[in-house]
Amino acid sequence: MSDFSYHRNDGENDHRNNDNGMNIGMKRIRDWWNRLREYRLWLAVLLLVDALLGLLLWLLDAKSFWSLCGIFSLSSMGLFIILACYIYRRDQRREKKILGFIESPDEFHEAEALEASFPRERKEIEMIGSRMRALEQEIKELKAQLEGQEEYVEAWAHEIKTPLSLMTFMLDNRRDEIPQGIYLRLQHARNQMQEYVNQMLYYERLKAVHKDYIFEKICLSDCCEEMLEEYGNLLLESGFVTVCRISEQCKNVEDMDDQVVSDRKGLQFILGQVISNAVKYRKDTGERTLILELSDEVRELGNDIDRKKGESPEYTILCIRDNGKGVKPHELPFIFDKGFAGDIGVGRKNATGMGLYLVKMMAEDLNIQVEARAEWGVGFEMRLYFPKICKY
Repeated sequence: MSDFSYHRNDGENDHRNNDNGMNIGMKRIRDWWNRLREYRLWLAVLLLVDALLGLLLWLLDAKSFWSLCGIFSLSSMGLFIILACYIYRRDQRREKKILGFIESPDEFHEAEALEASFPRERKEIEMIGSRMRALEQEIKELKAQLEGQEEYVEAWAHEIKTPLSLMTFMLDNRRDEIPQGIYLRLQHARNQMQEYVNQMLYYERLKAVHKDYIFEKICLSDCCEEMLEEYGNLLLESGFVTVCRISEQCKNVEDMDDQVVSDRKGLQFILGQVISNAVKYRKDTGERTLILELSDEVRELGNDIDRKKGESPEYTILCIRDNGKGVKPHELPFIFDKGFAGDIGVGRKNATGMGLYLVKMMAEDLNIQVEARAEWGVGFEMRLYFPKICKY
């Protein structure tokens, strides 16, 4: 068995080497053919001169023409081949040095490219080299500025945690000494500061090359209850009635605790942003409700991957719905755009337009499809589609 494998591998290697050799040979033939096409005008001139010289030789001495014709043709062909080889090698060296200059446009490679190029090209190469070095320097400066900005954001976020922790400590330990109204307002202010800090941190996190997501099995209903508890005081102060329910079809699913696979911190950030928006853009009067509903659904060819496969995958859907101010129809397509705050009057005067943008970005990273539905003056609905993990 081992001898068979050994011989088979040798055969495969020989076949692969033959293919590589054929590819290299075909490439060289194509290069030569392209050179001939490039210099076809000179080839035509050379053939024309040969024909004229042959005609003159025939007119001068027709008898000796046929004896000298072969020598004359071979000499011309040899001269053409020598010139073609010289031009080919020269162009190969020129291309190599110019490519080296493009990959590394420093002064050394620029000097090599100038030496190998034609006189008419040297001025352009000098201009290109100067411009590319300037752009390279600008990129280095921008990269240094970006790194400095990231370090500053990380340091600021670390430092702001101290007063936030102190404020939380005082609110928790001096709750009996603070009037209820003031306590709720202070806690609301603390939650807002914490939310802005989280937005900044997650914005930087989403731009990072390496991301520390930890995908695990998450009970979606428990996660929703945790977020409602975290925002409980804010919802209570704002007069919200919250409902967290599971559809009947979802109750019958086995292994309910293992419903979705996602990153817990990222999912909590998404839910927190949606709940916070519901509070910010609540209606001015009347009963305020926030409903979190979990259900199952087969979504018809939800994304490009599904369309290519021709499949209709199943999703676990979390619907977060409120009866707030909603969104105007002409603004709904743009609510996930960076910096879009819309025109909703007083409620939007301090809006940054970053919350739903970060929700969309985080959802894409976690492979969660996001869909917003809204009616102006009636309410807003955010639907999160979690793809079901098949069990084998």
